[in-house]
Amino acid sequence: MKMHLRITNDDGSTADVTVSAVDLVAFEAEFNRSVAKFQDEFRLTDMFWLAWHSLRRSDPSIGDFSDWLTVADPDVEFGDGDELVPLESSPQRSE
Repeated sequence: MKMHLRITNDDGSTADVTVSAVDLVAFEAEFNRSVAKFQDEFRLTDMFWLAWHSLRRSDPSIGDFSDWLTVADPDVEFGDGDELVPLESSPQRSE
């Protein structure tokens, strides 16, 4: 299971990240919640934390989660790795 996200920071910079197994396992360890339950209960905090964790793996200079969230003021979009579409209640692939 992988999740493709595009992060747009408050300053306009963007980063495409792939949330992978290591991020998902870290999420489960951090929050004591199964990622298998995302379909029933997926919180914004979950999405932002996964994006942050993935970014931090490639750039350890990124601060802790709350600092990153405050400073970067990120916007996150879901995608399939080819084309990302804005976050919606039922994300659709753009044509």
